[in-house]
Amino acid sequence: MKQTLATILCFLFSTYSIAQIVFEKGYFIKNSGERIECLIKNKDWKDNPNNFEYKRSQDSEVSITSLKEASEFGVYERSKFKRFNIGIDRSSSDLNDMSYERVATIKKEILFLRVLTEGASNLFSYEDHNMKRFFYNVGQNDVEQLVYKLYKNDDEEIGENRRYRQQLMNSLKNDCISINQLKNIGYYEKEMINLFVKYNDCNSDSKSTSYLEKKLQRDTFNLTLRPGINSSSMSIDPPNTLRDAEFDNELSLRFGVEIEYVLPFNKNKWAIILEPTFQSYKSKTIIRGLDNPSLPLDRTFIANYKSIELPLGIRHSFYLSKKTKLFINTSYVIDLDIDSGIEIGLTSEFDENKVKTEINSRSNFAFGIGLKYAKFSTELRYGLNREVLGDLIFWDSSYQTTSLIFGYSLF
Repeated sequence: MKQTLATILCFLFSTYSIAQIVFEKGYFIKNSGERIECLIKNKDWKDNPNNFEYKRSQDSEVSITSLKEASEFGVYERSKFKRFNIGIDRSSSDLNDMSYERVATIKKEILFLRVLTEGASNLFSYEDHNMKRFFYNVGQNDVEQLVYKLYKNDDEEIGENRRYRQQLMNSLKNDCISINQLKNIGYYEKEMINLFVKYNDCNSDSKSTSYLEKKLQRDTFNLTLRPGINSSSMSIDPPNTLRDAEFDNELSLRFGVEIEYVLPFNKNKWAIILEPTFQSYKSKTIIRGLDNPSLPLDRTFIANYKSIELPLGIRHSFYLSKKTKLFINTSYVIDLDIDSGIEIGLTSEFDENKVKTEINSRSNFAFGIGLKYAKFSTELRYGLNREVLGDLIFWDSSYQTTSLIFGYSLF
């Protein structure tokens, strides 16, 4: 098993180094104003970057350029960033760190802002972990932040500074946009983009360029049927024997239904997965008696274990082509056993003297690697040790499973 896992890891890292390097046609503008056509590593950035990687051609070396060296860069038909020396409020929206000041604290920083729309008015955004801010300008006016801030008052209640609505009313009010729309607009990307596109289309002969529409399309949710084969083993160490009860490795069928939620950043490479799965294991073993007064007779152990597993995890995908991807998972597996137990008795009088020890399983972690082509997929998954006799303090137990899983995506 260790050799198998080592082989998988070597294959994974070698594939990772190939699949992750995706350079697409783009450009950047130097401080001197020179425009460089190149290939930019498109990371489909969630957080605004401080630098970017590029190559002059497919065969050239990779270079890194920071925001100190470039005033603008972009990946054609995907994304565009411009550098500004801009005032930004970084007040926390976390309840524990939230400010008691209603007024935003604006400090100057040099940042790459993501361009969302361009036209008679321009809309930009900046994202850093859980913080998101919008910026704008109209015509030749300076770019400034649209201010929205959460704060706590003296009664520890949360208040909202919605100054951005007044800013928009002062700047974007026209025949196409009503006062009510400006008074009620939320501080959300889609609403902001729709507003600026509407304003631009009403005030300019040329249409707006919206970079949100250029993002890669993604399947937000995927539902996949996941039958497969488990290879499982179990061992227990009762307190009144001198040796562990080692059960044989057994093959059994498993069946799961996977729900995958694809996260909207990093080129659809990250996803959250949940896979309710039925699994079972049945095996019998005998501990032979020893020439020892404490263990004079053979003992029989029969394990009958059924459960519903609930693996909740993270998946990362490496796209090899439009239809093919390699993926890796890590999951935390909650196990709900179903009428399961281990029967123990003297081999010669098993039916008359057996006792049943109830299985009460614990959670464990599992790791998998797989390949998906169109709607079909296969995965090799390895589960770490799971304790199955959790309620028995003086008993040790271990359950391990390696699974070969096949998948067919319904949507």
